[in-house]
Amino acid sequence: MKLILLVVCGALIWGGFDGLRVNMSGSELAHFSIDDVEGDGIGDARYISVSGGVLEGTMVYEYDQKSGKVKSLIFPVVSRDNLFELMLGKGSAPMLYIERSPVPSGCVEENTFCLEDEDVEAYNGIVRVGLDSLDSESRELFTGNGIEVPDNAIFLDENAKPREAWSNALMMLLGIVGLVLMFRPKRGKEEPEPEAG
Repeated sequence: MKLILLVVCGALIWGGFDGLRVNMSGSELAHFSIDDVEGDGIGDARYISVSGGVLEGTMVYEYDQKSGKVKSLIFPVVSRDNLFELMLGKGSAPMLYIERSPVPSGCVEENTFCLEDEDVEAYNGIVRVGLDSLDSESRELFTGNGIEVPDNAIFLDENAKPREAWSNALMMLLGIVGLVLMFRPKRGKEEPEPEAG
């Protein structure tokens, strides 16, 4: 039980802290082209919009173990020039990976994931970093499909928006208070004083 509480408190602290970092990076969408992403990168921006990208063609998806349904879909987006180079076996590894959740059930049943006719002007969302970034299992799945995910790749949580700063601060505070209460020394019961006589 104590381990579960520790994980919950840690998640609250990290979620609140990283949420505040997103707030500090700017509450307005920072706009980039896919050429910016593949070139100079996006700097410290966390709430971004990337335009001009096309699908590379590979995708991995994550199942919800309880329901057995697809929980999220992750797919790389590249520039048209890089896609052409990749088709020739000479392109650079994709730098932008989109996580889409939830995935419409109809798309799963058709096994297309609704990407065949994908025509998105721009991908918007929050760049996930640290504990929330692309996990090792997903990286290995991409590797198995011939894509080595760069360490500095951008993992974009599609359509995610920044939480209010006060909400992030409250999350972090609750996590800290929880840890303090968990690890504060417990007072032993006071021994009754012996009666004289």
